[in-house]
Amino acid sequence: CGCRIADEFASLNQLARSRRGIEIVPGTFAVNTDAADLSGLRHIKPDYRYRILIGGRKTNGHGVGKINELGAEIARSDGDKVIDSIRSVKSLFEADAFLLVASAGGGTGSGSVAIITKLVKERWPEMKAFLTECYANGAPCPEPLKKLLKAKDEGGKTENGKKDETKKEEGKTEEPKKDEAKPDAAQPADE
Repeated sequence: CGCRIADEFASLNQLARSRRGIEIVPGTFAVNTDAADLSGLRHIKPDYRYRILIGGRKTNGHGVGKINELGAEIARSDGDKVIDSIRSVKSLFEADAFLLVASAGGGTGSGSVAIITKLVKERWPEMKAFLTECYANGAPCPEPLKKLLKAKDEGGKTENGKKDETKKEEGKTEEPKKDEAKPDAAQPADE
């Protein structure tokens, strides 16, 4: 899911370049532990710097089998491949922010996104890093993403494009005051 969304961003960039002569996305990368997922992309450059296979020795290019802990472990050991690829983009200085897209349905995206986000923020602290995650069939948010979302330093939690602006304190709920009278629809009219 995350790689396919990144591929769509690359498609939009190609369209903007051909129609208007502008670059709207300085670099689009797909990171995965499954080589087949990376080879199925149509718009991201077919180059190891843009289609980044991580954990190839551990998974033999066959993915992590929805085990997000393994995805996180691989990101810790191969995260430098992602950072090196980002650094290789000539127009990186034109970027205003990073958009990280991850799937919560598999193991690579949900496991690695917290690690990759941390590495990006450490390397480029002046840039904003935005995260969006895709949920398949109402799947619950995996633990690594929950931890990352709790640690976000700006805004509320974003799920499926919706901003949660409620600020509730843990353990406290608001109850109506007892002395407040509720309007009754059956009240007699004034005579």
